[in-house]
Amino acid sequence: MIGAQLRGVKDEIARWRAIGQRPTFWIRDDDADAVCAELERLTAIAIRHNVSVGLAFVPGLLVADLVPFLRRQADKLYPMCHGWKHVNHGSPDNPSEFGSTRPQPAARLDAQRALETFRHHFPEVPAIFVPPFNRIAPEMIDALTGIGFAGLSAAPRPLERRMARLIGRLDWAVPSLNIASRGSLPRVDAHVDLIDWRTGSARDLNGIADALLGQLRLRRRAFLPARAPIGLLTHHRVHDEPIWRLLEALIVFVKDELGGEFVDVDRMFHACRPETSIGSHALP
Repeated sequence: MIGAQLRGVKDEIARWRAIGQRPTFWIRDDDADAVCAELERLTAIAIRHNVSVGLAFVPGLLVADLVPFLRRQADKLYPMCHGWKHVNHGSPDNPSEFGSTRPQPAARLDAQRALETFRHHFPEVPAIFVPPFNRIAPEMIDALTGIGFAGLSAAPRPLERRMARLIGRLDWAVPSLNIASRGSLPRVDAHVDLIDWRTGSARDLNGIADALLGQLRLRRRAFLPARAPIGLLTHHRVHDEPIWRLLEALIVFVKDELGGEFVDVDRMFHACRPETSIGSHALP
């Protein structure tokens, strides 16, 4: 399934090897609320390929059977806090639950409810906030630490997206500028969405290649730390067969053809545990 469209990505990895570097990846899956056949299939893929998945579940919609399921699969599924009830308080074109158009007192109250529910079920797990629709207001990011969240995972910031598109098209030799997040809250984002939301099916391989190439070059050129994991984003509840095939093909491609490493999600967020001293953005 993975063909000529990703040849440029393989060429980029050859440059990584020439400088003795190896890229890292991780997988985040959004919108979980209950055990279903699709979640069981995602778990089977994680087991088959020996990868772990950050599973962002919606606390305000949580069905009780998900909690023991996640505990049984703790070595493959890492619980993450996906907003509160995944309600759109934005517009149809720019949906968000914690965006700039919503009054912040109400948004903070919902975030507190989400954290309380998350801690009730997973008190030992650092609560990583995953905003629904991958949108979050800057002032809400600033509030997350005070509320009690240990980290953030969203879409790449606008500057990172612009730089990735530019350097993905033109690998020009310019002095690097560190564009990593400098906030107090550790952040590990999901960069490559496997779904084309216009069609509801798998994203075109050319788009996947462009996204991967931009993120790889940002790291090789030191705009971002070389070991900062590149996140693949999935949504198991809406996968059709092409999306499932794309996910497995990408895992195999990353491991076997790129020589990339899928990081253990629990280990990746270990630095967020209260007893551990952390830096501004240092997740590995």
